[in-house]
Amino acid sequence: MTMLSFIETYHPATTSKKMLGLFAVTASMTGCATLGGGLTPTQCQQSNWQTIGYQDGLLGRSQDYIQKHIKQCAKANTVPDQQQWQQGREAGLKRYCTPLRAYQLGREGYDYNDVCPQSMTLDLLKAHDEGYLNYQREQRLNQLWYNTDPFWGSPFYSNRFGGWGGLDRRSRPYYPRSVPNNRYPKYTDTHQPTSSQPVAPRPVMPSPVTPSNDATIGSKK
Repeated sequence: MTMLSFIETYHPATTSKKMLGLFAVTASMTGCATLGGGLTPTQCQQSNWQTIGYQDGLLGRSQDYIQKHIKQCAKANTVPDQQQWQQGREAGLKRYCTPLRAYQLGREGYDYNDVCPQSMTLDLLKAHDEGYLNYQREQRLNQLWYNTDPFWGSPFYSNRFGGWGGLDRRSRPYYPRSVPNNRYPKYTDTHQPTSSQPVAPRPVMPSPVTPSNDATIGSKK
């Protein structure tokens, strides 16, 4: 199965919702402890360490992460059950170490944690790179696509992509462009670049093509 058919079979948007639901369930079981700043003294005393390990595995956390739990729970005079935690983490890693999850991480702009078996690393990195490439493409579109484009509304650009120009208006860069007044007399560029606003390069317009002297339009043999 190619990566394209793989992605079409497992749509990222749909699967992301499922993963978020899974995270929500496990987070509710651990009191959102492993998603944020760490465990509270009460959570150290009452939590199921296998469940905490499972959540850490889902998030791709390394084996050394147990040391953070040990340090936090020492304040509550509690020692984590490392064996139970490790069993849960290994179960969580089985869900983390999949090409689908690696692609999702890249597609959402997150790093891939090197916590999976070496025999799977190459395939996982390929899936992550493909997802991250699509993430970068989307970021560029969000920066360059905006309704103040001087060609917006022309027959070629009108609603070409269903009005996506309204997305992420805050990240639009200043885009200087030469506009022929005879074609777009109503357009006036009122945007001024600021020191914090990146300036996109002026697009290079193709030179007009002129027929050679020995070419005759509509000639007959």
